Amino acid sequence: MKNAAPIDIAGILQVPATTKAIIWDMDGVLVDTLTADHGLCVTAAKRVVGSGDWIGIEDVRRNFALDPPSFWAELTRAAPRKVSPQELAKLVEVYDELRAETKFALLPGISEVLTTCDAKGIKCAVASSNPTEVVDDILERAGIKSQFAAVSGLGANGIKPKPAGDLYRRAAEALRVSPSQCAFVEDSITGLTSGKAAGLSYAIAVATGPASFDDLTASTLPDVTYQRFGPRRCTLVDGKPIQKTLDTPNDFASHMAEHIAWRLGVGIDLAWRNDDWYGLGHLIGTSVKRIPFRKGSASALGMIDDGASEVLISLDEPPGLDFSVHSDLSRERIERMRVEQIKAGADLLKMLEGFADGLGAHITARMCTFEDPHHSWEGLFRAVGICLARLRT
Repeated sequence: MKNAAPIDIAGILQVPATTKAIIWDMDGVLVDTLTADHGLCVTAAKRVVGSGDWIGIEDVRRNFALDPPSFWAELTRAAPRKVSPQELAKLVEVYDELRAETKFALLPGISEVLTTCDAKGIKCAVASSNPTEVVDDILERAGIKSQFAAVSGLGANGIKPKPAGDLYRRAAEALRVSPSQCAFVEDSITGLTSGKAAGLSYAIAVATGPASFDDLTASTLPDVTYQRFGPRRCTLVDGKPIQKTLDTPNDFASHMAEHIAWRLGVGIDLAWRNDDWYGLGHLIGTSVKRIPFRKGSASALGMIDDGASEVLISLDEPPGLDFSVHSDLSRERIERMRVEQIKAGADLLKMLEGFADGLGAHITARMCTFEDPHHSWEGLFRAVGICLARLRT
């Protein structure tokens, strides 16, 4: 999102500057229906077919994104006896009735994001594979219905459920906003496929529903994937390098942030819950920029075991990153290769590029060895931290 001048929403969410509307899935995104739904499904099955012990929470999670009839059709495949079409229809009916009696809790961060969207003039709508009247009722009981300009749900109107794009397409039409100006938020592969099919421009995934963070990112459908919604922060505490809290979706990215803070001689309290690695680097760089520096430039050699890199940081040149490798190495291989939990080295370069821009500095980095990817990248980020420490002295 480097060139997008993103709109910040409550310090929790970011969307492209062209965004005029956000269209939301409901279950598992706005309200925590997943936690309660397993118990509701077991109760419905007991009432209709005599037993619900055969319904596991993972069965509910796996099929959570489907419309209720399809959801129950999948669940009943594991029933101890064949479920008749009449019983299947009754299961859907009882399930809807139970949901209508349950007040679902809002997921963390949702209230703040919706309030900020309203203040910024960003329209919001819901696109759900539940019947429209069910969606309206759940949103009303959750206390957020008034914050949505439109609700697009299923009904007797020929609209197809997700993964078809009908629900999202109709929501955009109701808002009178072009799909190219709409972001959408989903928690499932089915839902992401639906938003893409409708031509919505920016896909946000959040792992608070049926799909895990890793499954969502592996699908390549989202533009950004969140573990959960919550305020981001990066607080540095001078002279306290052993004081650290690192909350990111990736242990290796956290480790690289730790290297910078440790060598700089500061403690770090970091919360960044998505896979926008440029954004993570930018946040850290912006925080480091607040530290007073006495020099305009500094260089260092960072070494860890068989990993070595040279780094020069200049505060007097236009911000940016120049990255190169020793002539014996392949930059393409280095950028492509997985590094611990990071799927490709290119993501670490995005993090370093964001750091340079946030710091307002020009970073020239040269990787000298690449025997072990872990040590090579560790040496590079260590060198960055050493340079920063030298800028202070």
